[in-house]
Order: sequence, then C-alpha cells, then structure tokens
Amino acid sequence: MTDAQRTAQFLASIDLATAEAILDNIAVHYGISIADVMDEICDPDAECLLDYLTGPLRDIVHALMPEAAGQTPIRQTGSTVAPVVHTPIGG
Repeated sequence: MTDAQRTAQFLASIDLATAEAILDNIAVHYGISIADVMDEICDPDAECLLDYLTGPLRDIVHALMPEAAGQTPIRQTGSTVAPVVHTPIGG
C-alpha cells in the first residue's frame, strides 16, 4: 500500500472535524488551498501524511493512525503501557 493510499484510508476512517483540522494544518503551513492539499497528499508519489503536518497536531495524528488501521494505539507511561484514549479534535 502506498503512502497516498494509507492517507486516503486514514482520512476516510476519522471524523470530519479531525480530517478538516489535518487538511487545514497542511494548507496553512504550505500556503495552499485545501484542494491543493488533497491533490498533494493523495498523489501516488506522496510522502507519509505525518511528513506534511506541523505542531502538536502531528503527534495527535500519529497517535490516531494505528487506531485507524484497526489497531489499539499504545502510550507508554513510565513502566506501564496503556491504550490511548482520545476525543475528536474540536469535539
């Protein structure tokens, strides 16, 4: 599976507010439109979605990505490992 396919699958699996926040983050960072962001991140030669993101949103998306793939995201806290619990961005 290509990075573009993983990105499309991920965006389709998350809530609309979070997807919009991701696209907005990239658009603002690169000074381009949302349509241009979609063209870029879904291009067959696109990089991993995380490579386009900046700021705290990058860490949030990183934590959400395993969950979108049907895996439970894990957070290591000291000597224990706990599932990550999250709420949608803006929700």
